[in-house]
Amino acid sequence: CLPVKDGENAIPSDISTTEALDQRALADLHQTRDDVLAEVMKAPKRRVDNVITNLTDSVHLLLMHSVVAEDVRSRYSKRAWENRMQELSSVVLGMGMAGLGMHFSVPPQFTGGVVAATMLGVGG
Repeated sequence: CLPVKDGENAIPSDISTTEALDQRALADLHQTRDDVLAEVMKAPKRRVDNVITNLTDSVHLLLMHSVVAEDVRSRYSKRAWENRMQELSSVVLGMGMAGLGMHFSVPPQFTGGVVAATMLGVGG
């Protein structure tokens, strides 16, 4: 029970002790009811705070996922371009060697071997 302040809910002196205790208990009950009612009225504010907190957490989680996805995308793109450039340079080098072999009248078996090696090396 909450203590009752002096001056509040003053009880007349002509009332018996039991009635005075009943009135104090009733006043305490009303005070408790008012406190509970005040807390219940604060519930919508708390609900909005909870929704905002949940939204903030979701935004941070989404931001983390977007940073990770962007990092993966950039690494994949970089690696893909590096592989393309490596394949292109291998093709140019292999065909250049085949062309030089034909220009300098190297046996066709060597030129064919260079072309085959280039195709296997680049194309898999």
